[in-house]
Amino acid sequence: RVLTELEGGHVIHTNEILKTPVAVVLTKCDVLRDYGFIQPNRLWCTARRHIGRFDETLHEDMTGMWAEFFQRLYPAAYSNIINRFQRCSFFGVSSTGCASRNSSFRFVAPFRVEDPLLWLLYQVGVLQGKQEVMA
Repeated sequence: RVLTELEGGHVIHTNEILKTPVAVVLTKCDVLRDYGFIQPNRLWCTARRHIGRFDETLHEDMTGMWAEFFQRLYPAAYSNIINRFQRCSFFGVSSTGCASRNSSFRFVAPFRVEDPLLWLLYQVGVLQGKQEVMA
């Protein structure tokens, strides 16, 4: 839909391949985990994080998992994204870490919400070569 709007407003050309990195984010992944759509042994469920640097191997493994999941759910959108953006990655996040029960939460523990932002910062060169500890 975003691409259609940009094309209609003559901001980009039809079928232009865009250099701007795009992070595709699936939300409420805690629900997917709780209902068995994401197995507990999958990488997303682990505590592995980007510590001290952007971990490219972790990112590649994670985006591969989510790209596969997204492709199964939305094949046309997946194809459009990978064909129109030079740099794209797929992410799964949970802003609360758990599903609500009767409009309240057992706990609030955001899960993997930093991953898309860290990847975008890495893509624009803010984190390249840096050794600072990241959130």
